[in-house]
Parts: sequence; structure tokens; C-alpha cells
Amino acid sequence: MEDSRSKIISRTRFDCRSFQFDIQGVKRRKGQNITRGFSLVEAAMAIAIVGVSFVALMQLWAVCTQQNRIASDVTTAFMLAEQIQELTAPLPLNDPATGFMGFGTELAETIDTFDDIDDFDGQTFSPPIDAARQPLLELSAYTQRVTVVPVNGTDLDGNLNGLAISKSTYTGAMRVTVSIERDGREAARLSWIRVDR
Repeated sequence: MEDSRSKIISRTRFDCRSFQFDIQGVKRRKGQNITRGFSLVEAAMAIAIVGVSFVALMQLWAVCTQQNRIASDVTTAFMLAEQIQELTAPLPLNDPATGFMGFGTELAETIDTFDDIDDFDGQTFSPPIDAARQPLLELSAYTQRVTVVPVNGTDLDGNLNGLAISKSTYTGAMRVTVSIERDGREAARLSWIRVDR
């Protein structure tokens, strides 16, 4: 039995000749390459790079989200301005009953009975209205402000402030300006010229 035991021991003995040391002092067998993992410094640098990249992406995400909200607000604002444009398109410049006797809303007129363009001068709609004169309750954060001023037919760029030509002067052309505000801040402004037909 001792013979078999000595054979086992001799087989399990460590053969130092089959090992060699590399520069860093790590044991390896001859012909065997050791694959190194990442050092702590390399891992920390990788984490730092990924962290900085993640923060930059989150900032980009926030900016893109804000720009998307602004673009959505502007799109909605122009749609609301176009609702007023569509509403006033079929209306005459002057009151059908009285002609050009006065400018602005006639006595006892309401949004439902506005029958000419100058009736909209100085009107504010909050919540805004659509082309069918119905309030858009789901857009109550928006306000439509309408200004109507007469303009000279030969100088359509004139009277921008509404002071150069008196509102009681008939010129045959009017500038309608709709300013759309969201939460008290102007989101869009649309202006167009209407001429007498």
C-alpha cells in the first residue's frame, strides 16, 4: 500500500520547471497567456466617462422636450389665429345695416351677432373661440386678442400702430391682427389685410 501512496504523492508533486514568472510576478505555465482584467483605475475612468455622457444626454433630453413644448405652443397659437381669420373671411368690412357709420361693436352686439370685421376690434377671447364662434374650453390657457385698424389701400404697410389713420376714416382696407397669448406670454401674432369687396 505504501507503494501506491508514494506513486500518488509523486504524481501530485509540483513541478516548478513548468512554471515561469512574468514581469508583474504572476505565475503562469509555459506557453499559457494570462488575460488581464480591468484595473480599478480603468474601471473608475470608464464609469466617469459613462456618467458624464449620461448627464449630457439628460440635458439634451430636457432641451429637446422644452423645444418640443414651445413648438407645440406656437403651432396651437397659429391655429387659433387662423380660426379668427376663417371666422372673419366671409364678413364685410362695414356693418350691413348701417354702413360705415361707426367703428367697432354696435350697441347690444355680442360675439354671436358680430356681422362685420370692425366688430372684432379690441375683442379678447379667453377661452379662445373657433371659426364657428364656439369656445374652445380645452385650450383655456390661450387668449385671442384682436385688433382691427384701417389702412390706406396704396400703402398697406402704413398705420401699423393704428394711430396714423383714424378708425372713423373709411379707406376700403383694414388690417386685422390677432395676438395669441399662452399664460400671459405672446406665443404668436398673425396679421392680414382685408379689402372691401
